[in-house]
Formats: sequence, structure tokens, C-alpha cells
Amino acid sequence: MSSNKLIAVQCLFLAGIYHMYTMNQFAAWKMFNAASVSCEGYLHRKEKSGASDSANSGIFSSYSNEPTRHLEQRIYWSCLKSELELCSQLDTSHSGLNELDYPHAFPSPPREISTSEAFQSSTSFLEQPRSAQTLSPYGSVTTAPPLPKDRQEDQLTWFYYLAEIALRKVELGMSEIFSLSSPVHSSSSNTSTTPAGLEDPHRPIRTEDLLSNAKEFELQLKLWYECLPAMLKFPLGSPAPCHDERLQYLRMRYWFIVSTLYRPFLYYLIHSSTPPPSAQVAKMREYARKGLEIDTNLILSNVITHRHHGAWLAIRAVTANSLVLGAAAKAGMGMPERWREAVTAARDFLVYWQSEVRDAGPLRKVVEAVQTGRI
Repeated sequence: MSSNKLIAVQCLFLAGIYHMYTMNQFAAWKMFNAASVSCEGYLHRKEKSGASDSANSGIFSSYSNEPTRHLEQRIYWSCLKSELELCSQLDTSHSGLNELDYPHAFPSPPREISTSEAFQSSTSFLEQPRSAQTLSPYGSVTTAPPLPKDRQEDQLTWFYYLAEIALRKVELGMSEIFSLSSPVHSSSSNTSTTPAGLEDPHRPIRTEDLLSNAKEFELQLKLWYECLPAMLKFPLGSPAPCHDERLQYLRMRYWFIVSTLYRPFLYYLIHSSTPPPSAQVAKMREYARKGLEIDTNLILSNVITHRHHGAWLAIRAVTANSLVLGAAAKAGMGMPERWREAVTAARDFLVYWQSEVRDAGPLRKVVEAVQTGRI
């Protein structure tokens, strides 16, 4: 598995998936990291070997046959997604695969989707193709037979990856803004510069800028959801589990990112000693309220005992959201109706997993402290 071949990358990646299922996250990170390094080595080796065949060849250039090219793209995006997901939780280094000058913004679609004229005229790259409808010789619209089940699965999986990758790109854009220092009102902040005369990237961000950025990212997330095809449209009004594991995980990712978007405003309202203008306070309270609703729904929708690739990530997410709800309640914020139920569900969820997950027991004690008001 040390070679830079596709089969080696696949083996390393699947070993990482196995460790995620067994709740061994550090072993999973090592496998995903090794898979990403091997994937990057494969791409560079392939680029060099193809350079003599074409002056314009590059990574994943046209000399690959179609099945191999599709496999390469799926491996690349799977390694990138899984590694970054764990790095953000474990605070570990990444392989650098995300810094590769990769030419494909999204993986190529299955053949039956890519050749659909209806899909080519679609108004959105995430819109479900209307290939089931065709025009008869007499001008009437007829319905084509449904796709076989295996093709439906291919189509759903491809759309899932498109949606997940697009969502991750929004998240990366957010991280560049919200990884800055705590928000402060403009009247109490000074613009600091580095010795080179550039603005300090770690200076406190102004609330005006934070509100403006939040509005932009809120719009991007809204458009992302509206552009989802019908087969991926997960419910937002209810925390009930989705019927498909991919929809369940996609909704968890979406709510996690939306919660991250609104959290700085809750932090500001709890900790700031200098209130901003009333118009800003009203908007910040609105964002904080939305964030607490999302936190509650995220917990209630993910306290399921089904073992899956993201189960350990769900443990982390529900614990973090329980702490946010506890902090907001202690600060006297207006709380969602079901927030206590959510914290109790999170505690029971951790009890279920504590015999298998090393950190579930300590996390349970933290959530119990939230329940009793000790923190």
C-alpha cells in the first residue's frame, strides 16, 4: 500500500473508513492522510508520464480513459473531503492535497447524465435533469421509463458529491472570515497593521463587516439549498431523521455550517461589554436566535444509534451544540422550545456510545453539567 497507484489509494482510504466505523479517529486520520499523500503522488507521477504525450497535458488530462478518469476524480474528492473533515476536529496537519492545482471543480457525472440534453440546458449545476421527459413526434410530452435502480443510485451519489463539494467550498470561504479574532464594534477597535504595512489578519473583526459577511454567506447557503435536486432535498422544518443516509449526513453538514455562521453573534451578545447600535443588536439577536434553533435541531436529528462513517463526528457535534445551548441559557438568551429535550437527548446519545468511544464518557459528564447548571 506504499505505492502511488490507484489501488493503493483505495486500500488506504477504505482502511480509514473502517477506522471511522470503529470510532478510532486518529487511526482513521493516519489512513486518510496516507491516502491523500499517495493520491497526490499518483497525480504528480501521472502528470510527468503524460507530459511527453501532449504539450498541454496536466493532472487528469485527456489521456485517461473514461472509467479511469471517473475513478481518479472520485478518489481525489473522497480523500480530500475525509481528511479535511478530521483535521478540523483533531487539529492535525493535512497532506497538502487541498493545495494541489486540481483542474476539475467537480467530479464528472455518470454517462447517462452527462449526455442528457435536458441536463445541459439546466439552469443550475445541481438541478435534477429532466431527461425522463421527451417530445414525441406529434409534439406531445411523453414520460420515458425510469432509470434502472443501479443508475438511480449512481445519479443520487453523484448529486450528493456535487452538493457536498459545493457546500464545503462555502465553508472554506466562511473559515477565512470567521477564523479571525472576536468581533468588536468599530468605535472600540483600531485598525492594526503588520510591520510590512499590511492589515493584521488576526485583528478583531468589526461587527459591521461581520454582519455584512454573514448576510452574504446566508444567501449562498440559501441558494445552495434551493438548487438541490428533488432527490437530495432534505426537510428543514423537522429534526426527524431522513430516509436516506446521504440526506441525513448532508443535512447534518448543512446545519453544522449554518450554526457556525450564526455562532459569532451569540458569542458577541454574551461577552461584549460595549453594545453596538440598536439596529445591529436587533440583527445580531435574530442571527443568534436562528443559530440556537439550528443547534437544537442538529442535536435532535443526529442522536441516532446507527453506526456510520460520521458517527464520531456526530458525537462531537451534539456535544458542542449542547454547550452552546447551555451557555445561551445561562446568559439569559431567549431559548428554543425544545432545547432542554435536545440536551437530554445528547446526554443519552453519549451514554449509548461511551462503552465504545473513549471520549464519550468525559463528554457525557460535561453535558450533564450543562443539564444541572453547574457550567
